[in-house]
Amino acid sequence: MLLRRMLERMERWDWSVGKARKIGGIGKLRKEFDNLLQRLATAPDCDAILILNDMDDGCPVTEALALAQRARTLMLPCPVALVLAHREYESWFLTSLPTIAGNYDLPANLVYQGEIEGRRDVKGWLSDQMPPGKIYKETIHQVRMTGLLDIDLALSSRSFQRFYHAVEELVGTGGVAERGYATPAPAGDHP
Repeated sequence: MLLRRMLERMERWDWSVGKARKIGGIGKLRKEFDNLLQRLATAPDCDAILILNDMDDGCPVTEALALAQRARTLMLPCPVALVLAHREYESWFLTSLPTIAGNYDLPANLVYQGEIEGRRDVKGWLSDQMPPGKIYKETIHQVRMTGLLDIDLALSSRSFQRFYHAVEELVGTGGVAERGYATPAPAGDHP
């Protein structure tokens, strides 16, 4: 849903979004990375691959650079972009509380105090804000809250900025997306 909204915002009506596939945690992504990319790249009508995963701990930049380097060695027939949300995808919801609060059992006046990308367990924090007996459920709330996410507000998150830029690179509005290209690229190595 978010990717479709971003393509619409970029006025890229010539792109369509395939079915999302759940990868699992960063450990599983590392283990299955090469096979996953090769399988996705051979799917019919695959013009680009966007990998979005949570980076619960560690440095998302370092990890994404290492995975992009692995992707480049595969010389896939389509470009690949890697985005690792700092801590978790749900941290992006904290940037957009003005549009999300008041929905899905969250109080209308909800405000988050603190560094958005420094917060560990945003899912738990969201659950704590709900009435007793209610909890944040990724399978229910993530898609719904994503629909309320304000892209302009979310751009205050560095990892969301990376996501936005990665989409621009893949669709060719912010860079050159070509066969074998994988982003992020090391400094000075961008086409």
